[in-house]
Amino acid sequence: MNRNRINKVGLLLSFLLIFQLIFPAITFASNPPESWMLILGKLIYGETFILGPTRDGGQMIAVAYFAATRGDQSKEHLIKIMKLNSGGEIESEINTSVVGRVHAIIALEKGGYLLVGAGHWEDGKEELLLARITADGEKLWEKRFETNMPYWETILAAAAANDGGYLAVFPERVPGGEYQSFRVVKFDENGSWLWDRVYDEIKIEHWLKNPETGEVITWYTYQKGKYAEPKKVVKSSDGGYLVAGIGTADALTMPGWISKMDDRGNEVWSRTFGKQKIDEIQEVLAEEDGGSIIVGTQRKKGSVFKEELWVARLDQNGNILLEVSHDLHGGRTKQIIVNDLARTKGGGYVLAGVISGNLTFTNKNKAWVRKLDRKLETEWYKKFGIDGYIEATDISQASDGGYLLTGYYGGESQFAELFRKKGLRVFWILKLDKDGKIKAPKYYIIKLKESHHFILMPLRVILVPLLFIIGGP
Repeated sequence: MNRNRINKVGLLLSFLLIFQLIFPAITFASNPPESWMLILGKLIYGETFILGPTRDGGQMIAVAYFAATRGDQSKEHLIKIMKLNSGGEIESEINTSVVGRVHAIIALEKGGYLLVGAGHWEDGKEELLLARITADGEKLWEKRFETNMPYWETILAAAAANDGGYLAVFPERVPGGEYQSFRVVKFDENGSWLWDRVYDEIKIEHWLKNPETGEVITWYTYQKGKYAEPKKVVKSSDGGYLVAGIGTADALTMPGWISKMDDRGNEVWSRTFGKQKIDEIQEVLAEEDGGSIIVGTQRKKGSVFKEELWVARLDQNGNILLEVSHDLHGGRTKQIIVNDLARTKGGGYVLAGVISGNLTFTNKNKAWVRKLDRKLETEWYKKFGIDGYIEATDISQASDGGYLLTGYYGGESQFAELFRKKGLRVFWILKLDKDGKIKAPKYYIIKLKESHHFILMPLRVILVPLLFIIGGP
């Protein structure tokens, strides 16, 4: 009797398992899910890229990660470019590899992709890497240029140029000095170096308010920048370029800056923002009217460490038309990182990044997504929390009105810093619905934790998954 019951229970469990495997595929054929998660794997020094939508409602996604150290100590990285359907399934994939770390992948209008990254020369100097591959993954050419970049993990910004060439922006050490400038380089479509411009001064805004009249007097000085880091370069609507980032003129001044350049790299205008003295510009988006949207962080008044999100609309001359500040964490946030900014249907914007309640980014941090309307006001705001380090890196609107979000999970808090230093992270793609929501959030937290599978993972993680927080503050 007991044996018969056991057999029946076994048959029932087997049926349920098969049903669970088959039923999602049946429903997806006629109705793609509004939310899903795809685990790309546990990778070393990885980066993900959303390359753009496909005509059939899917998305092109890329991931680059460390593969091996060669005999000459050079680092080989693999690049996978995948086509996903609307349900998050990989339909096709191409693979290539380069010696160096890829920081940008650009889908080209003529077809194929441009890889931009950094690597090492044999004598320890850093080099700029460019490679062009076809849509089938065939490498057409690869070019390397010696530079004075400070280290091979330098964040590079790149964009397709207006004439079919490419633009790369990167920081570099000023030879013989303690300063760090940044360089803009223009390449033709075959990767030949056409021209470059070096920007080694930071324009500092000074201001003084008359307490009696309220009049504000503003003036500018130029100082050698001890630290300059370009965060983003984009094409402007008039054929020029916008470059934005952060810089340090002295120990107390870290202004965010944005520069407008013409098609030859000559500066048209430059603006700095930072009346709290320690502000950053982390993202920029060109508008069709010649203006731009810039996003960054600023220190809250009266606080040395607490930050708030700052979004501004600029006119074609870099003047502020509208600015809005957003508190992401109830006044407790100490650090904010904005990793991506994208335009949405209807004229709005969506942003993604990470916030932390401490200075180390090893615990109590949350990935976040914020939807803004045309007036830069919040439509909705979602946070994604987990016990450990999680960060959102790229975001784009999908064809169904939802959003595609990429990021990584670095493990539980007691191990996060150790594994982050080693660069070992679980990379994921998450599909949100049009309101930024996901279904079955506890299922996703289990998938992430199982993907990282710490040997010393506490039993509470296996038995009682912590709440996967998704919602406003």
